[in-house]
Amino acid sequence: EKQTPTRRVKQEFLTDILKRVAQEKQIPTQLIQSASRLRSVVAVRREFIFQAHDAGHKISDMARFLGCSTALLSKIVGDHGNKVNALVSHELK
Repeated sequence: EKQTPTRRVKQEFLTDILKRVAQEKQIPTQLIQSASRLRSVVAVRREFIFQAHDAGHKISDMARFLGCSTALLSKIVGDHGNKVNALVSHELK
């Protein structure tokens, strides 16, 4: 039997996620969308990426929104998924 891939459903606009994360972390939205490599900014940007991905947004849409490459976002999302899977499997032991 052929299985159809599950479709990610977007629950929230990228701009709304950005505003929420920026407000929670008390950092300007422009700074999150900038090319800043400050550790604190990178951490907040990663949090935005995780939340946007969990909300169903495509990596290509997030990359366009942030002005960075899809390869970078794929690596960030993939690394996060691997860490989460490792934690879950460790807790199940």
